[in-house]
Amino acid sequence: MKMNSNNYKIAANNKVNKFKKYCKCISKISNILLTVKDEQDLFQKICDLLIETVNYKLVWIGLIKDKQFEVKPVAQSGFKKDYLSSIKITYNDSQYGKGPTGEAIKTHKPSIMKNIKEDPAYKPWRKEALKRGYLSSIAVPLIYKNDVIGVLNIYSEKADDFNGEDVNFLMNIARKIAIGIKTLESEKLLLKSEKRFKNLIELLPETIFETDIRGKIIYLNKQGYKKSGYSRTDIDKGLNVLQVLIPEDRERARINFQWRLQGKEIGFKEYTAQRKDGAKYICYTGSNVIKDDTGKITSIISASLDVTKLRELEKKIFQSEQEKSAILNSLEQPILYRNKEMKILWTNKAAKEIFNLDLKNIKDHKCYEILHNRNKPIKDCPVTKAIKTGKFQKNEIATPDKKIYLVIGYPVKNGAGNTTNAIEIFIDLTDIRESEKLLKESYGKIEVIQEEIIKTLSSIIELRDPYTSGHQQKVAYIAASIAIEMGLDKDTIRGINTAAIIHDIGKINIPASILTKPGKITELEYDMIKTHSETGYNMLKNIDFPWPIAKIVLQHHERLDGSGYPQGLKDKNIILEDKILAVADVLEAMTSHRPYRPALELDLAIKELEENKGILYDSGIVDICITLIKKGIVDFHNLHK
Repeated sequence: MKMNSNNYKIAANNKVNKFKKYCKCISKISNILLTVKDEQDLFQKICDLLIETVNYKLVWIGLIKDKQFEVKPVAQSGFKKDYLSSIKITYNDSQYGKGPTGEAIKTHKPSIMKNIKEDPAYKPWRKEALKRGYLSSIAVPLIYKNDVIGVLNIYSEKADDFNGEDVNFLMNIARKIAIGIKTLESEKLLLKSEKRFKNLIELLPETIFETDIRGKIIYLNKQGYKKSGYSRTDIDKGLNVLQVLIPEDRERARINFQWRLQGKEIGFKEYTAQRKDGAKYICYTGSNVIKDDTGKITSIISASLDVTKLRELEKKIFQSEQEKSAILNSLEQPILYRNKEMKILWTNKAAKEIFNLDLKNIKDHKCYEILHNRNKPIKDCPVTKAIKTGKFQKNEIATPDKKIYLVIGYPVKNGAGNTTNAIEIFIDLTDIRESEKLLKESYGKIEVIQEEIIKTLSSIIELRDPYTSGHQQKVAYIAASIAIEMGLDKDTIRGINTAAIIHDIGKINIPASILTKPGKITELEYDMIKTHSETGYNMLKNIDFPWPIAKIVLQHHERLDGSGYPQGLKDKNIILEDKILAVADVLEAMTSHRPYRPALELDLAIKELEENKGILYDSGIVDICITLIKKGIVDFHNLHK
């Protein structure tokens, strides 16, 4: 009897030690997923980790080669690595495809070889395996996008050494490898999009720059560095866009910048900029605001054209009409000279070539008939306004050939000060507008990728715990409804919603056997479950979200009286987002089915909140939540349905 008791204790200790090894391994794999650079790095680190923590005899990962029906080893670790070079493994119907590796690929399920020495299916590899001391093995398929892409293979020096717990553990490892592959693929797409966007901007001949809402320059393209004389070091030190302008223009630029942040359209503005070496130049600058998906302005992107030469030329035009032809014909910008009746009197060489003009044929026609194929002036024509007001005017105009020009109208006055004619200058903005369009599309794609990453993170835990499927989304719905009723701003509400969708991501480190265990869990298992808040925080803390997502995930099990975990924070030290999330989480969890109990009645959940408001939960938030339920704004019947 005493011997049996000792054997039982030894078996129990072995089981606990194995469980600890599995937990340690899963925890380290989560960190690996956040740091690997490519698939090869991922595969090798997984193999090394399994050898280091679980003490398997040999671990290797093989990828399938469709055309040859072969399995190619890509990473391995452990005793006698030369084993793989001495064998052939396929997944066809030959004898080389009937082992555990081939069966795992064909069935999409783990395949266990209990006894290598005796099982006839292992005949092609038995000699080499026994030579190295391998007595049992298991092959677990790596499934990505519903297809098997490879196999995780484990070998033991003991016969029949793999049981149900081992299978669950290794299937969990295989899922994590698939998650790592998907994450790496998403990162490649993001980098490709960013690289394409950057290459486009760097090729533009205009200065393109981006500022944050304080005016600090956070991006400057190659032409911008060349034009301004500033370096990357200057930008990193916090160079403000106002510092690039001469002092006389800074206040006007500051006011225009504030108007733009308020969403007002201000069009193109002209400023005098000053290079780092003190040289000055005139820049014609337009901007667009960049918004996040809540509509909040996060930065301003601007395009700036150096018009110094153009402005100098304009002065010369007004100083001496005798020199106008020689000067204007040297410009690349089309220029027209018109009378008050809108007839073209003269054009420079660029206008003749670009608009295909011949003065002999257009002498009796008006400009809008020639340039725009219209029988009346276009709306907001700057030249018409310049003639009427006697002042400089400008506006963007689209021509029938889909070109976009900045059209500038200058009134020409006689000695009495009366406007007699007008000069019209065309600056081609087509490339700039196309660049702005591509810029907006690039930002949109990045936002979509970020949303897809959030959805992927949310689905990870639900794949492992089917009993709580949809829990995070339901909590997000309840929490967002409370936040809206509280009158919080849209950006904060979006942050709460995003955090709620992934608040249980840390459960990826908890074995599925614990998450789905029916009946009461042990104290050790509960302690392990409680680590998911801190695990989630460690997974998210280095991701640059616009909201404190990692902190919200860390604190969502904290309670007002300090009885929560992991830090035991009290009322004033718990952020508002987590006070909201705590109420939503408890309410949804109590009214949902769990493996260890059926769903509780809504009245019991409300009673829990009522009895513990001001103790565990924020009183005001509890009252708002209950009011939303009573009004039917939060409809639990349809929510769980």
